[in-house]
Amino acid sequence: MSTAEPLPVRILEGHIPYRDGSEERILEVLTAASDRSSDSDELAAAITDWPSRYHLSRQRASLLRPLRLGPGLRILEIGAGTGVLSRYLAETGAQVVALEGSVERARAAAVRCAGLDNIEVVCGSLASYDDPLGFDLVCIVGVLEYSASGAGGSATHRDFLARAAELRRADGALLVAIENQIGVKYLLGYREDHLGLPWIGVEGYPGSHGIRTFTRRDLEAMLVAAGMPAQTWLYPFPDYKLPSVVLSDALYDLAEAPKLVDQLVRHPVRDDGTARTLLCDDRRAHRVMLEAGLGRDIANSFLVIAAAPGRVPSFLPDRTVLAWRLGDDRRRRWRRHLELRVADAGLTIRTPVSAAPVVPQREAWLSHDPTTESRYVMGQTTEELVLEACDQQDAGALTAALEAWRRFLDDRADTGSNGGSDPHPFRPSAGGPRLPPEYLDVALSNFVVEDDGLHFIDREWQARGGVARDLVMTRALWLFSQYVIRTGATHPWPDATTVDELATRLGELCGLDVRPQILERMRAAEVELQHIVTGVDPGRLAEDLEWISRQSRNSLEIYATLPATRARRDVLSVLQQLRDSEDRSRQRERELEAHKAELSSTRERLQGTLRELDYFREHFHGTLRELEVHKAELSSTRERLQGTLRELDHFREHFHGTLRELETHKAELVTARAEIEMWRRSKEAFERRLPVRLYHALRRLLGR
Repeated sequence: MSTAEPLPVRILEGHIPYRDGSEERILEVLTAASDRSSDSDELAAAITDWPSRYHLSRQRASLLRPLRLGPGLRILEIGAGTGVLSRYLAETGAQVVALEGSVERARAAAVRCAGLDNIEVVCGSLASYDDPLGFDLVCIVGVLEYSASGAGGSATHRDFLARAAELRRADGALLVAIENQIGVKYLLGYREDHLGLPWIGVEGYPGSHGIRTFTRRDLEAMLVAAGMPAQTWLYPFPDYKLPSVVLSDALYDLAEAPKLVDQLVRHPVRDDGTARTLLCDDRRAHRVMLEAGLGRDIANSFLVIAAAPGRVPSFLPDRTVLAWRLGDDRRRRWRRHLELRVADAGLTIRTPVSAAPVVPQREAWLSHDPTTESRYVMGQTTEELVLEACDQQDAGALTAALEAWRRFLDDRADTGSNGGSDPHPFRPSAGGPRLPPEYLDVALSNFVVEDDGLHFIDREWQARGGVARDLVMTRALWLFSQYVIRTGATHPWPDATTVDELATRLGELCGLDVRPQILERMRAAEVELQHIVTGVDPGRLAEDLEWISRQSRNSLEIYATLPATRARRDVLSVLQQLRDSEDRSRQRERELEAHKAELSSTRERLQGTLRELDYFREHFHGTLRELEVHKAELSSTRERLQGTLRELDHFREHFHGTLRELETHKAELVTARAEIEMWRRSKEAFERRLPVRLYHALRRLLGR
């Protein structure tokens, strides 16, 4: 726990009751922390949701890193919140006043800035604050949009700016960071950050809530009206809250601006998990707007430094820098930022010169050695080629881009030593294909196509002893796949294709066997890598990666139905809410009546069915009884038939006996016939004898 005492808070009149509900927890975290610096790893480890990320993220201060701030400057931050930017401003050596209207937040800012003697925390409204010394820089970050609401305390936004401008010294400047009313994020249907409704800013903020953002043209005019026409415009992406890149105004003037901005920004909108209506591919839509010359006007956020006519504040960004790549939410030891600069030989990427030399960092098996200066390689990245081929459903171009990437890596792989005895999760197996240590991150976005072939850029991460070729290639395809799924970009496979399945399909196109086993190994290795880089709990990282692996375009809510803007507008009116509620109630009553009628009809049909079932049951039982009678008759008939069969058997035996007797009689008859024939012939022979003839003749004579 820190031993530094919180700074005293000077209390003014006119407190502002603004809070997001996280103030008590943030104060507890800050009080218990031993490291409260703007890039504290300890505070970042306490992030659990969006409010805590907003108050504790190491990325918050990245917004101001392009400015050349330091000792000798006197700075006022209006709406200091819990002190994250005030702390950074004080860390530069400037004298800082942190003005915060909320008592709870002012106390948190005082705790956060404990131990610093060049900062004062003041609690009160802008109207109640005055300072005769004036300031070199007055910062208004994420405050102007609320200034004309109950949480702002001013009658109008112009009044607020005018009052803030009065606190500048003659050669001082005003810094304003705010969302763009018509930023690409809002144009594409994301919810407005303050009111939570899509397109409400695009529609001009109907209603009287007093909370709003502004277009570039309107904000420029407001600053001119406040006496500050000398303006320097910067464009943080994905927004001013947690920027990873800040673009200069001059970058948009280059002929190559659409390509450069797209490559630097990549996905223009942060995927923070909030509900939205997906209208199209965000990145492709942004690129079209860039090519139409609308880049400045549709940037998501503005960072403006405005001064009086002819004034050039000393802390303005270096004019030779076109963009600042500020990185993501890494631990302090890994944090670096790069500058895209204009040089004699063209564009260069380099680490900015600072008081402390930039030295490679190492922890366990991982090393970090960002480039000091190198040529910015112009051309399309392999990621861009693959995305374009996916969008065009061009299997040939998709395969060609991936095969070229594969060949580049194959040409630099060997199957020799596995790189020593130091174990790490990306270590190649003995005899397996191995890439050099700086090939840990072979993401498709790190390869640029020029006339002379592929160029591997951003070799900042190294794994001691080299890496397994197939494993880092699987990682690259998996990272690209999750980017495609989570951003809703087009791909040629079914919507149900998961991140793991998409990585496997891409591997097939370039001859890489992305099996489930290597995906499991890759996730385990990625957990260890991300834990070292970000400090996030490994269990949480593993759960997140497992969840992402199973996601598809079907499982993410990226095809939500477009809501009617009229309905969205009407919810701002309490009366309309009541009317809508009444309409819904009446609709529910009608639906209930319809359901009641349906139920009544269904009941009647069921009752008729029951009657039919009763009739059928009776008929069924009658049939059963008839069957029993028929069964008895069949049994009797069977018995009669069996008797008849027995009689037939007896008759057959008698018949056969009779036949035998007849045969005997036949034989006897034949014998008798033969005997009769013999006697007949004997008689005829006897009759033919003379004595017999004489005897017969005598008889005839005597008879006469």
